[in-house]
Amino acid sequence: MPDFTDHIRQAVANNDYVLTYHARTRKSERGIEEREIIETILHGEVIERYPHDQPCPKCLFMYPVRPGEPLYISCAYDQAGQVAVIVTVHWFDPEYWLDWRTRRR
Repeated sequence: MPDFTDHIRQAVANNDYVLTYHARTRKSERGIEEREIIETILHGEVIERYPHDQPCPKCLFMYPVRPGEPLYISCAYDQAGQVAVIVTVHWFDPEYWLDWRTRRR
C-alpha cells in the first residue's frame, strides 16, 4: 500500500502540485529552479516524515541537484485535492545540519 510520500511523487509527476507563496519567495531568493524542485521530489530521499501533521501529512525530500549541493523540499499532500503542496525550499546550511541527512537539535 503506498504511503503519502508515494502520493506526493505521483502528484508531482502528473504536474498536480502547487508552490505556496512562501516556497515561491524562497525559490526566487535562493536561486532555485523549478526543475530542481521537481527533480528533488521525484528522485530524492525522504529524510523526515510527519504523517500526522495537520492539515496534511508532510515530509522533507533531499537530493544533490547540483554537485555537492543538496536541495531540501518540504512538501505536504492534500488528500482532498490529491495535490502536492510544496511548502518551502532551501539549500544545505551547516548551521542547521550536521550532515546532509542529520538536523542539528
